[in-house]
Amino acid sequence: ERLKQTKQEAESAKKLYNKKLRQSNSINKTLRSKQERDKHLLQMKETEHLSKISSLKKQLDLCTTELDKTKHELSKARSELSALSAFCKQDAVSSEFFRLCSILHRTQASLASKYPAFPQLDQSASPHEVLRTVLNFCRKSKPTNA
Repeated sequence: ERLKQTKQEAESAKKLYNKKLRQSNSINKTLRSKQERDKHLLQMKETEHLSKISSLKKQLDLCTTELDKTKHELSKARSELSALSAFCKQDAVSSEFFRLCSILHRTQASLASKYPAFPQLDQSASPHEVLRTVLNFCRKSKPTNA
């Protein structure tokens, strides 16, 4: 009888062990599937971030290229301005410019004295302003001997 009871207890323990083993396997399976899902989501986010990084790097490369082009154009413009400035500082160019300005101011003064309708300009008027005024007056009124 004692053997029978021990046998039943062993059977019962075995059933309980198998039940707990199945529960443990089920829990492990659930955990593995959750871990795989989490791993997959993490991989998707990583891929998305890598794609964004790649896109931002391309944009940065384009901006850098544009900046380099702009720097080159600016350098070229500075060189041209420097050359033009050096050319304008030459005595021949400078004296010719002042000679033409003098002729222009005399023409303006002559027109102002001959034609009362001629706009009055003060002596500080720029050569560009004087020339524009003289040309506009000549176009509009077509004075003789102007």
